[in-house]
Amino acid sequence: MMSRFLHKRALNALTTVILVAMAASVSTSATLYGILIEDDSTKWLVTIDPASGVASKVRESTTVGMFSTGVSAFDESNATLYFSANAPGEERRRLFSINVLSGRNLNSPLIAPVDPTPTPTLYNTTPICLFEWVDTVYGMWARHESRKEVASIDPSSGATSTWIGDTVSMGGYSSGVAAFDSSAALLYVAGQAGGLWRIYTFDVTAGSGNVIHFVAISPPSGYEAMPAFLESDGAGTLYGIFKEIDQPGMILATIDVSTGSTTPVGSGFSADGFSSGVSCIDPGANRLYFAACQPDTADRSIYTVNTTTGALEGSPATITSADGLDTTPLLLACTASVSSGAPGHVPLASDVPGNPLMVQWNSGGSDLDLSWDPSCESGATDYAVYAGTLGTYYDHASVTCSTSGATAATITPGSGDEYYLVVPLTASQEGGYGIDSSGAQRPQGSGACQAAQDTSPCP
Repeated sequence: MMSRFLHKRALNALTTVILVAMAASVSTSATLYGILIEDDSTKWLVTIDPASGVASKVRESTTVGMFSTGVSAFDESNATLYFSANAPGEERRRLFSINVLSGRNLNSPLIAPVDPTPTPTLYNTTPICLFEWVDTVYGMWARHESRKEVASIDPSSGATSTWIGDTVSMGGYSSGVAAFDSSAALLYVAGQAGGLWRIYTFDVTAGSGNVIHFVAISPPSGYEAMPAFLESDGAGTLYGIFKEIDQPGMILATIDVSTGSTTPVGSGFSADGFSSGVSCIDPGANRLYFAACQPDTADRSIYTVNTTTGALEGSPATITSADGLDTTPLLLACTASVSSGAPGHVPLASDVPGNPLMVQWNSGGSDLDLSWDPSCESGATDYAVYAGTLGTYYDHASVTCSTSGATAATITPGSGDEYYLVVPLTASQEGGYGIDSSGAQRPQGSGACQAAQDTSPCP
């Protein structure tokens, strides 16, 4: 990846690509992610503001056909979202891996059937649920129509492990209505057997996948037994949201996994149509988010439920998209803290989407206006601009150590011919300056805005 250098006397018709990298890992406030549909074969990772409902694209679309609604796993340690879908025209499912900070599709291998009988394209490549634990992705799969089992899956190759643990007699299920408690290594799944909705509890320690409980659910009075959503707070509490029978209402309840009894939290709230399993929990903030319709409306909204009181926080926010996307999310994922783990850079190669750095004379004709897309990582809080002399590589020095977080700057050029580099900053580090024709990182400039540097590539 090679940056172009600019001759400042011929800037009006030129654009340039300057590598930009974010600095080291920075925690962000809670972020709500979703996937929305553009058309039959195009889906977008978006962030959704739970207060306003505004959905914003995250850089790059993904070619996806049929989808398992609500079936996803999120690995905070590497900011990767996993979900199951078909590529257009395919019957067999793939496991998609998307970096939520850059929006890039990292991989999408075909899922190998765990058991090739009886019909691998129907049963054994379509997970009922996915979860991530200790850097391993697991799923529950249908061994055949009424038998379910847990297996792991390799996100790089799509290879599945042999069945681990018990085979479970389970008929009906709600796609994605499951929760994983990483602190106890327990997977909870809602399924139907003998005409009753049950909570199945799996112990996945040491890859055992053993069923330790399967109990009938006793829902809150007046509510359906099939939970619309399941979420674990990671500290021993399992939450469910239940639909009111023949009424546009829902209620949050805790579920005793050893008995199946439920305890309502709060008095419930108005909600109607919903997407099963399209929910997530932010335990640090005691908030559970889910997608549903407000009564007498067709558009999905984001509901934010306080898990302590069971009450809504604010009014449900109707999901909107300025990009014209369908606003029914196929899944939700949320996190209180995502770390980038690596610096990034502005678009340069075909696999890094976005607009490169643009440089032009401003309206006055004496200064230069610079603009660029943000780093492909999200930890940068500010940017620095460096200038050097064309032909004297590398003598760049800082022009400004802050743009107040803006991806634009106006500078006064020097008297000679110059090149320009843009480098992102955090409070303690700066990112890379780009690479030269040999692939080596350019050195830090004189008067470096931060002494410490991280030059790792984008994910």
